[in-house]
Order: sequence, then structure tokens, then C-alpha cells
Amino acid sequence: MGLVVHNNKDEDMDTNHWRCLSKSMWNENFPVQVMSWRMLSRLNSESWGQDALEMMCLEDDALTWAKATREGQAQDESLIHKDCNGVTMQSGNTVVLIKDLPIKDTSMVAKRGTAVRKIGLVADNAEHITGKVNGQSIVILTQFTKKS
Repeated sequence: MGLVVHNNKDEDMDTNHWRCLSKSMWNENFPVQVMSWRMLSRLNSESWGQDALEMMCLEDDALTWAKATREGQAQDESLIHKDCNGVTMQSGNTVVLIKDLPIKDTSMVAKRGTAVRKIGLVADNAEHITGKVNGQSIVILTQFTKKS
């Protein structure tokens, strides 16, 4: 079993299921080639996926289209999530709150010093992360966190 991004969430999937991409990547239709490239980019941690991606040849227009979702590319510098000290955070990290934070639409307050484990990064906003405090899923401003 390998880890594959599917529907914007990490899920355990049978990566062998996707070996069919080794054939579909040669399809004459651009949309099929583009989707094959995107999925192979997600599977590049698998040796067979990386090999297939390296063999794949797309015309410039098709490659531009395939890369439009930013598959296989490093995260944009403007979307790097940093804590109050400028330390880069990644999904799954643990952070500590540096300030008491009221939880919107509740009477609960997340206390300073609370550890938030297994954070998630908000894909379109570098100043927001997600996490659970006392079982409640919340969005936290990165400026009020310190990576531990």
C-alpha cells in the first residue's frame, strides 16, 4: 500500500491499481495524457510511477495544461506557512498556541500553551492552518502559533 493524494486528501490506496497509467499515458487524446501525467506526478514516490513519468513525452500545450494544477511542482513561495518565528510548517506538524484564542461561534477559548497536533495547511492561504483543540476542528492564524 502507498500513499496517494485523492480528492485533495491523503488516503491509503492500492497504488498498483494505477499501474494502468503506464498504458494510458500513450493515448492519442490530450485529456487522457494530461490526466495520466497528473496522476503519475502524484505517484512519483513509487518507482514505477517515477519511471513512467520520466518516459512520458507531452507536447508543450499538453504539458502546460497538465501543470495548470501545479501537480509535481514545489509549493509556491507565497504559500509557505510560517509560525510566529518564521519557521516553516508542514502538514502533520505539532504547534503550540502563543496566545489565548477565542473559538468563533462558541464560548470556548483555546488557551496559550495548548499543543495542536497533526495540523493541516490551508492550501490557498499561507496565514491559516487547521487543527483540533479539545476535539473541535478550528482554523488558526499562523501568527499565533509556534512550531514545537
